Amino acid sequence: MTIDATWQIEIGVKGAMTDYTSRVAGLNVKQRLGRARLGTGNAVVTMLNNDGALTPNGGGTYSTVDWFAQLVRINCTVTDGTSSDTVEVFSGIVKDFKLSDDGTNSMVQLKMIDMAGVLGQTETYTSLGYDTVGGIVGAITRVLRGDGATIPPVPTASFGGTDSKYRPFTITAGSAYSYRVNHDGTTAAQQINDQILPSGPAFAWSTTTFFNTEGAFDDPTIYLLVADYPLNRTLADSGTLKRAARPQTFTANPTGTELPINSLTAGWNHDDVRNQATVDGTYAGHTSQTTSNTASIDKYGVQAVTVNESGVTTDTEALEAATRWATLFDAPTYAATALTVKLSSIIDQCDDAAYESLANLLDIQSGLWNVAAVEYTPTGSATQVTDGCLMFGRSINATPSDTTVTVEFVPAANYQYFQLNSPVLGVLDQNRLG
Repeated sequence: MTIDATWQIEIGVKGAMTDYTSRVAGLNVKQRLGRARLGTGNAVVTMLNNDGALTPNGGGTYSTVDWFAQLVRINCTVTDGTSSDTVEVFSGIVKDFKLSDDGTNSMVQLKMIDMAGVLGQTETYTSLGYDTVGGIVGAITRVLRGDGATIPPVPTASFGGTDSKYRPFTITAGSAYSYRVNHDGTTAAQQINDQILPSGPAFAWSTTTFFNTEGAFDDPTIYLLVADYPLNRTLADSGTLKRAARPQTFTANPTGTELPINSLTAGWNHDDVRNQATVDGTYAGHTSQTTSNTASIDKYGVQAVTVNESGVTTDTEALEAATRWATLFDAPTYAATALTVKLSSIIDQCDDAAYESLANLLDIQSGLWNVAAVEYTPTGSATQVTDGCLMFGRSINATPSDTTVTVEFVPAANYQYFQLNSPVLGVLDQNRLG
């Protein structure tokens, strides 16, 4: 087969991104969504420094680089020998620089966090009190971008640009709820995690950072993707924004666009069960609302969640949010929880048509919150099963010899609604969102 993948690591500022790929000995990227919380993204890159070029104040080529003021981009170009697709795997900032020297080899290790991770340290506006806006994306936008008049955007590094701002985009149809944002001066991540995302429940994660010369809205634009109820990807792509569904199939014997399975784990998601929910947001103008799923409680006991600062503004909206919490996750499910797939196996086993599936898997926009059919034969069984899963996290390890992707799953039936004729979301009696 002719599928291959080539990595690129760029670090720098607008108009001056430096390619460090030739120095890279290995890299690791870990990204995971959070249920009703901002997803997390981290990366570690190890670079060769035997020539001392990276040694701070050593007189080498990069000795005066201010590493903590740089934008980091990790890209991968996937090809089938004829066509290719370059995707962004990680975008963020350097948080730690370590140089090690054992007398034979000198290595530099850079640790990065994504741009959502920065929001845990970013204070917000505190002088307005309450502000009501529409929809989860509208509420997150108000926290991050302000209103263009009274409320300023949260401050963030510009990486050589002129007007850096966050911009969230929805990948789902989204609810029409009104949200009352409490501008209490706490960090942006705390406001989003406490007031907004739990009122879905909804999901959001950091993706790419583009400058205006690259077609962005701001200079630069820091993109977030948001999944709001109803939770399925239903919108179309728009420019570089990959909102449309890109389902995957993983199997032991791949054909067409399918990807292989090198190893797989399955298990119950009992810790995720919730069957009683209270949504309390009296500051937002509604009374506390509680839903108890008695059928589930009779089986598993009370597994409760409380949203203390919900920003929804009516009793009806609060009750609907509580009901979703108590019904979406009301029973443990046994299904695939993680699998690994290696580039070397894709090269050996897959048709050329699978190159785009690999690109979609590596892309930070489509490699999370897409459904997957995981086909395998359980130990002790002669019959293959297909688990309907949702890609909820991934860990990517790349070295000069191979690339390994570990995909984490949650049961699609808990996080997506019924879709007629879908092999993943169209199974009757297995989807509580139908």
